[in-house]
Amino acid sequence: MVAWPYNTTIDSAKLDADSDSIKAARPELKNMQDFISSAKTTDTAPTVSDLGTISASGTATMNFDTHNAFKFTVGGAMTLTFSGTIPSTQIVQGIIQITNGGSATITYNSKFKFVDGTAPDLTSSGIDIVSFISFGDANVIHLFHIGRAMA
Repeated sequence: MVAWPYNTTIDSAKLDADSDSIKAARPELKNMQDFISSAKTTDTAPTVSDLGTISASGTATMNFDTHNAFKFTVGGAMTLTFSGTIPSTQIVQGIIQITNGGSATITYNSKFKFVDGTAPDLTSSGIDIVSFISFGDANVIHLFHIGRAMA
């Protein structure tokens, strides 16, 4: 295996298209150094949207435009839904941590689809992990119960 990179210093003279004839033919290379520097500083880990405790008759709304990881605690019969866009050319996926999910009834948005058409049987006291994915269709969001009574 070759160790990469040998030299991690960016030579701006090699990336600056102003100083050579590439500028006219390849204007997209003009600010390559800025692009690389920007990519380094904007690459961040996903953040979790903590929706808190959802009380009786409350609604937990997962905003897919801002997060792909969510967590909440069930405090009474509630509704789980989503907001945001699901572009037809993109996969939207994520994960949900539900605490005490089986302690009350959860009504799911009709666009959520389950294995064998049945909502997951969540634990009444503890943590369950649910995964979701949509293949570019805002009318079909598959939910999978991937962890029950997690410690």
